[in-house]
Amino acid sequence: MKAFSYTPYFGTGADLKVRYNVTNWLACRSGFYIMGKNYVLMHEKVDNIDAYGTLAANNYIGIPLMADISIGNKVKWHFLLGGYAGYWASARRKGASIPILEAEGHEMLTEHDYQFNSVRDNRFDAGIVAGVGLAIPCSSKIDIDIEMLYYHGLTDVQKVYMREHNPRYNSTVDLNVGVSYHF
Repeated sequence: MKAFSYTPYFGTGADLKVRYNVTNWLACRSGFYIMGKNYVLMHEKVDNIDAYGTLAANNYIGIPLMADISIGNKVKWHFLLGGYAGYWASARRKGASIPILEAEGHEMLTEHDYQFNSVRDNRFDAGIVAGVGLAIPCSSKIDIDIEMLYYHGLTDVQKVYMREHNPRYNSTVDLNVGVSYHF
């Protein structure tokens, strides 16, 4: 029986994209993003300690590099596949914790910036990214873009620092709505 579980939690982000058209249906796309990869760590009820949760808000910056295959004339569908590399820039914890020396096991509400540990935390983030998008033209120079991307981490967020190591990888779904300007 697990004493805790991880539940995905929404986050916000922003990105700046650059697209280079190789042909009228194939492009190379890159850019820069800042993204929240967040989760809630839920601790199960054990003995006299009630269940409690802690929100882990993690901010990553990164650079994706993707092939962009598009189909359609006026409205274009985009199919994206590639990789990304990034950095775990900051983290914040908010929720309940159990004071170790508390005899009765009452929870304590906390909110604090997470202090990274160079022995434990792997701040390099890399993986594969795939997605689908829709570009709706508003004029000859401007499109409305809607896309959904899935980022699958291939790097463990923890370094191997103990004998019993359970790797954890980020899996993130990113829904974007934005505007494109054609130079």
